[in-house]
Amino acid sequence: YEAVSYTWATEDRDTSLSGVLHCTSGTIPITSNCQAAIRRLRKICAERRLWIDAVCIDQNHIAERNHQV
Repeated sequence: YEAVSYTWATEDRDTSLSGVLHCTSGTIPITSNCQAAIRRLRKICAERRLWIDAVCIDQNHIAERNHQV
């Protein structure tokens, strides 16, 4: 996998969960900046595995989030 480092907030400091990532297990709310990073980094003709903290770490599980940080 490739790890993605990005800023959660946009340039105007918007951190609202305004995008959605569709997965086989359902949907995950993401920031618009995260959505932009995914769209920019995806490969149309090849598989690409990205590790994005906002997606891969359960942000509602405080103990898991703190352990990962």
